[in-house]
Amino acid sequence: MSNFPASGRSAHKFPAARLAVDALLIALYFALGYLAEHMEIAGVRISFVALPLVVGAVLYGPIDAALVGFLGELIAQMLAWGFSATTLLWCIPETVRGLLLGLGVVIFAKQMSVDAITKGKRLAVYFAICIVAAIATSLANTAVYYVDSKIYGYYNAALIFGVMWVRILTGVGTAVATGVVAIPLLSALKSSKLANL
Repeated sequence: MSNFPASGRSAHKFPAARLAVDALLIALYFALGYLAEHMEIAGVRISFVALPLVVGAVLYGPIDAALVGFLGELIAQMLAWGFSATTLLWCIPETVRGLLLGLGVVIFAKQMSVDAITKGKRLAVYFAICIVAAIATSLANTAVYYVDSKIYGYYNAALIFGVMWVRILTGVGTAVATGVVAIPLLSALKSSKLANL
């Protein structure tokens, strides 16, 4: 029996087409992350990088969504900064987001199926999961920011913790906006075979 209600397949099977969709989601993550790098103000990033994670989680569950988050952020980090002592740490927040979104899909299977979301059934659960994942991601980003600042010697309490609430509020706002944008995308994918891999 499947743990992934949207996919209808076991967690052990990753068909080539599904891996290709994951690769496209990783590329989309990178593109959205690149745009977000140019919209960062005082450590607060307005970003839609969660969009491919939401889609990956709803379509395929936590493993795919976590992979999209981890590999998307790893590529973004490598291309922007190269490999450093904290490169893998910066991948943790988006991996956590993907896992939480995917676990939300598994736990609330009926409310988080592609059909339920695209038909507007119980969207409160869908948005609540997006928001919880965003808050966890913001907190994880703050923790990684703190470790990075200590390692590289630029620690400033106001920079790291002073804007934490701004990061969280921005994260919640973008989680809602991302959730809204994901619905028509999921609707478009629903009619294709990609939602059933």
